[in-house]
Amino acid sequence: MVKQDRSLGLLILFSILTCGIYSYFFWYKLAEDMNIMCDGDGEHTTDGIVMILLFLFTFGIYPYIWYYQVGNRLQSNAKRYGLEFNESGTTVVLWLILGIFVAIGPFIGLYIIIKNANTVAVMYNNSRGGSAKQGFNAYNNAHGNSYDNMQNNGMAGNSGYHYLSDANQSPVTEEPVKTLAIDYNQGKKTISLACRSGEFSGASFEIGVNEKVTIGRDYSCNIKFASTTPNVSRNHCTVWYDGQNIWLADNGSSYGTYLMDGTRLEPMKPVSINEGTGFYLGSSNVLFYVSR
Repeated sequence: MVKQDRSLGLLILFSILTCGIYSYFFWYKLAEDMNIMCDGDGEHTTDGIVMILLFLFTFGIYPYIWYYQVGNRLQSNAKRYGLEFNESGTTVVLWLILGIFVAIGPFIGLYIIIKNANTVAVMYNNSRGGSAKQGFNAYNNAHGNSYDNMQNNGMAGNSGYHYLSDANQSPVTEEPVKTLAIDYNQGKKTISLACRSGEFSGASFEIGVNEKVTIGRDYSCNIKFASTTPNVSRNHCTVWYDGQNIWLADNGSSYGTYLMDGTRLEPMKPVSINEGTGFYLGSSNVLFYVSR
């Protein structure tokens, strides 16, 4: 488990009380967690005594390099957890430099790093044995939201948690393994929505009874594609499970939602689909299967 509730306010407070000593400890521990969460990406965030010495003896230059590298690493690793950050290391450093002219600039830069690190930490902690649904709930709990309280309006994506995929890869069209998924925390059956193409090909997302998952490019969607993804509308389609039937609805998309036989769904008219059914968004490069 890595720390997922770091606070800029506490960093400022304890740094003042300890004459700056606490800040070194804060960033030292964050660097340790970065190397755990981003393990395998071929990079290493400087930590330990080396980091502290460089902070102290580079006349204020190295911290900018370190923040830049951390900001970029968080952005690039967000995708492996189904997230997307707009802020890069460049964004962070620009806010830090703006501190020369705008007093709150450095605080905004530090806040970006802490916010993004906390978000990745939540997803990392829940990926160590939790389901996609559990990761969804954990993110919302950490941000004061509730997935279960939102499911009645069919827009649980308002919580701010998103799965991100990429439609540039060729689809994998083999039939998925049909399994029965059980959410032991809620004690009810779930269906599985499997992504068969793109960056997260092979990922499977659980949907509980009466829970809806929206797919598209908008930030309100649960499964959020990159804004540049072709053939996917901002709010493309919705999948849900009522405990008996699996439903699929096109949300008035510009590019259409299609079954594997080429049938295009009529906008705003839900259809019941069977387990093992495949459907695609706009083109066969954006392909999903459902099972239960």
